[in-house]
Amino acid sequence: MLDLGCGCGAGAIAAAFSGASSVTANDVDRAALAATGINAEANGADKGIRLCGRNMLGDEEEEVMQKYDVVLAGDLVHRSCLQKIYLEL
Repeated sequence: MLDLGCGCGAGAIAAAFSGASSVTANDVDRAALAATGINAEANGADKGIRLCGRNMLGDEEEEVMQKYDVVLAGDLVHRSCLQKIYLEL
């Protein structure tokens, strides 16, 4: 499961608690990744979540879909420069 634009990590934490075999929390904002790590640890889910700070919006759809069965996309269109990239996915 990929939580793209994870923010505070709520989606990734929920996925880990729901039994997802693999959870990746992704955000380009370092503060968001730090918050995700803190929240995961506070909720006992830190062992099951991989943090990734790489910009994955440019990745090929096939590559992403081969790696992840589920993609949860956060609020990624709050910046106009991301809207075009996000809508093309």
